[in-house]
Amino acid sequence: MPELYESEDFIYNRIPIRIFNHCFDGVEIFTPAHWHRNIEFNLVTRGRIRRIVDGIQYDQKEGDFFVVNSGELHADHWMEETDHFEGITVQISKKFYGTFGLGEKIFYLTARTITRTVASQAFAILREQDLKMKVITLTAKEKICFCEETICNPDVCPYAKGHFDRVNDAVYELLTSTDEMSREVLEEQARKWNVCPFEMALDVSQWVDAVICDYNYVFDPTAHLKRFFGDGVKGEYLFLIDEAHNLVERGRTMYSSSICKEDFLKIKKLVKYGEPKLVSALESCNKQLLELKRECDGCQILNSVSHVYIKLLSLMTKLEEFIEECKDEVIRKEVLEFYFGIRNFIYIHDRQDENYLIYSELSEEGKFYLHRSVSIRQDVCRNIWGKQIVRYYFRQHFFRSIIIKNCYLQQRKTMQSMRNLHLNQAKDY
Repeated sequence: MPELYESEDFIYNRIPIRIFNHCFDGVEIFTPAHWHRNIEFNLVTRGRIRRIVDGIQYDQKEGDFFVVNSGELHADHWMEETDHFEGITVQISKKFYGTFGLGEKIFYLTARTITRTVASQAFAILREQDLKMKVITLTAKEKICFCEETICNPDVCPYAKGHFDRVNDAVYELLTSTDEMSREVLEEQARKWNVCPFEMALDVSQWVDAVICDYNYVFDPTAHLKRFFGDGVKGEYLFLIDEAHNLVERGRTMYSSSICKEDFLKIKKLVKYGEPKLVSALESCNKQLLELKRECDGCQILNSVSHVYIKLLSLMTKLEEFIEECKDEVIRKEVLEFYFGIRNFIYIHDRQDENYLIYSELSEEGKFYLHRSVSIRQDVCRNIWGKQIVRYYFRQHFFRSIIIKNCYLQQRKTMQSMRNLHLNQAKDY
């Protein structure tokens, strides 16, 4: 809902607070729906006013104090045309309250589906104790897709066709009707509005307080959420990592890559008719890999594969052109999978450092592989995963209700407006 966003530029950069004195009569008591990242404190000094926050109506009278949290969609309205309203509004800059070490969003990261269910239940328990927090659980595209095959093409998928014409209304209705966005809730909403459930879930995730998802959505360089962790994107996030002892091995897999010589021949057979430039690029790459294969005696450590890397860059351009123009979905799907493998290999090459090992392997089946494997140790994790992460919070069994509940209650007493979790006992990784 970018069209409802209110600019939060402060006139005086060194003063992170804006104060408004209000005095309105009748129909002038009206503020259209909008949102901002600032925290907003409102005090009614005289008269009355109707406030609408995330679709919920609150009638305020003289002496009432009201807080609008960061990111909440809110509006003001008169109750009767004879109403009079006077009040004070104080807005505190997001940058200012960010200096207290608090985050703007919580990412609860898990490695298994069952632990995502447990995380959702934990938030539900906290919500029963009056916690005000919107939570979404992200499910993999292949699992939440309504179609038999995950083909993101408007010509094939009825949910992709016209998706962007309907998704904003679907997101708005969902955010203003519930605080719990489970897989079941997301699927129901997507069917109602005939939109892609996965893409809708990603849009919703921008407006919630907590995101429950797999490790990959944060740490995997090929699968991370670019809207939160892409280049140039900044955010003050808190990370709750379940079973964090598994993260090192998962990270090693995420930041390693391989290509198989036989895959190049397979794709060549699929596209050999009518695609001479692509076939030529595939043959060139295969030739480079064949030379390495002849030198390989089972397994061989290599100092550099830059000559292969250059050929792959050229191949990528040809593959992109083919994928864009290909009408055969079966062939396109196989080529697209091959393309992602090549892209990942190039991505890892660009980030290669002293922690990487390059080696070739001739399998028992006769297939030839080229590997880039990373040795991820705890002392190099911060360099690899640094990004815009404020802190890493690792616990093996950390989301215990009493601990988190006490943290929230303590926070709400000191500053009701700040809903971001602050874990005093967490280990800074």
